[in-house]
Amino acid sequence: MILFITNTIALWLMSYFITHISFDKPMALVLTAVVLTILEKFVKPILSFLSFPVTVLTLGLFNLVINAFVLYLAFKFVDGAHIDSNLFSMIFASIILAILASIIQSIL
Repeated sequence: MILFITNTIALWLMSYFITHISFDKPMALVLTAVVLTILEKFVKPILSFLSFPVTVLTLGLFNLVINAFVLYLAFKFVDGAHIDSNLFSMIFASIILAILASIIQSIL
């Protein structure tokens, strides 16, 4: 539940500060947070396990690509949620999401 609240607040803040992220309506924001939370709990660990050799070879930097892919999937599953699909903007957005989520989680 904390992860869902954290993701919701972080996505809401990101939509104000990053021009490549937008939501048509508030329900799209909530649905994106739900999908992102589910993907982070179930899909991300599987992707991390399968890509472990690549992650070791890149000294952990491949985790940025995994986080960007999970964020991309969350936005693609929800109608009304829009994000620029450029790889570098996705990695930037996933870094900002992680920073905001850490700050929000420490406050909660």
